[in-house]
Amino acid sequence: MPWAAPRYCSKPGHPAFTGRRCPECEKVWDKAAGSAASRGYDRDWRALRERVLAEEPLCRICAAQGRTVPATEVDHIQPLRFRPELRLVRSNTRPLCSPCHRGVTARFNRSRGVGGQQSKTSGSETAPLAPRATPPKLGFPGK
Repeated sequence: MPWAAPRYCSKPGHPAFTGRRCPECEKVWDKAAGSAASRGYDRDWRALRERVLAEEPLCRICAAQGRTVPATEVDHIQPLRFRPELRLVRSNTRPLCSPCHRGVTARFNRSRGVGGQQSKTSGSETAPLAPRATPPKLGFPGK
């Protein structure tokens, strides 16, 4: 028997569930996402990933903060979505620990309005911030 109370999907006809996502919606999402190889994470990527982790075994962000944390993931500094030509370029990769990689990815997604609230931070480390247009002053003339 599940410990959590059942949750309900916003889509009509989907069954109640107790996990993170509705199982029906997750099937659709998984099918749309495709395999790791179809997203660019093939044998060549795995070889580059191993090379990066061998060259730099510590998380780059943690090391900059004076902490010694082993790197477990390799991050594309410029995301594949925007710069697919940099997929296998060593200078576009950096070793990160899991928490740092999740944080960088979350900040990047929030800064572009993908899921959740807008970021309250100054932006993502993965791309330079574009100057934002400021709205005109609103109000009544002469006041």
